[in-house]
Order: sequence, then C-alpha cells, then structure tokens
Amino acid sequence: MRCMPASRATACARANNEFRIEQIQTGIEEAHARGKKFFLTSNLLPHNDKVRTYLRDIEPIIAMRA
Repeated sequence: MRCMPASRATACARANNEFRIEQIQTGIEEAHARGKKFFLTSNLLPHNDKVRTYLRDIEPIIAMRA
C-alpha cells in the first residue's frame, strides 16, 4: 500500500512514497470517471506555526474534490 501525501510534511513523504500533484489529479479524475469516490487522508496535525503552510500545501488537493 502506498501513501498519497498531500503535504510534504507527512510521514509518508518522509518515507519517500510521495506522489506528484499531477498523479493525484489523474487518480481523482479516473476514480470520478468510473463513478467512484477518491479519499485522501492526512496523518498530520500541524503545530500552530505551521498551519498556514499546511493549508497552503493541501489547498490544491481540496480544489480537486477528492
């Protein structure tokens, strides 16, 4: 099982299983084309001083309607 981290600060990203934004977009589009849902999880709880960076990093994924 591979992780699809939305933020470069996730545990999966540190494990070097990171997907590019284009790959995530393709996965979402393919799932939706087949009438399926695409779920994305984030295993990160950012510290107060990192919340803005986290939200900026995840915003494009949210816009993809995962």
